[in-house]
Amino acid sequence: MSRHRYTPPAMDTSWQSISRDFEPHGSLRDIYVSPATPDDWQLTLDFIRQHSSEPSYSLDGQPSPLPISVAEAFSARAHVSPLLTFRFGAIHFAAHFFTDDELEFDFWPGDIRGQSDLDSLLGFVQRIGDLLARAVSITPENCRKDAFLVYQPDSHEFRYTPPAFNRTA
Repeated sequence: MSRHRYTPPAMDTSWQSISRDFEPHGSLRDIYVSPATPDDWQLTLDFIRQHSSEPSYSLDGQPSPLPISVAEAFSARAHVSPLLTFRFGAIHFAAHFFTDDELEFDFWPGDIRGQSDLDSLLGFVQRIGDLLARAVSITPENCRKDAFLVYQPDSHEFRYTPPAFNRTA
């Protein structure tokens, strides 16, 4: 789908150069936008509703209508576990609405199997970064401080640092 393409950045984001960072090691990869605001969440929810495929929402695993307002998901969080899942290209993403001051999405690294999938991932990251005018990081699961790819919307570039599990001594 052409709507999931991204503008190639100056750095090498070829599948050959970073494929090992998406080898499944039994854990997910996370995407973070931090800091964020409830307005950022709302813009992102509206973007997902408009540009992703197969969006679904559940509360404690029970299907529920996709919320119109992100405030609904954060209100529900006090009593149940909200979950938004969607696809962008061939990649399945999940948002758990942990906190309203940080956007977090997770995905299974095994979904990234080649250049087309990588382009979809980078396209999603770039579009969120440009929409919010905020940096977007891709990290190993639960490793906010160990981003291996960071998109900077002001320069429209990705910065790459191999994750700790792929660094050579």
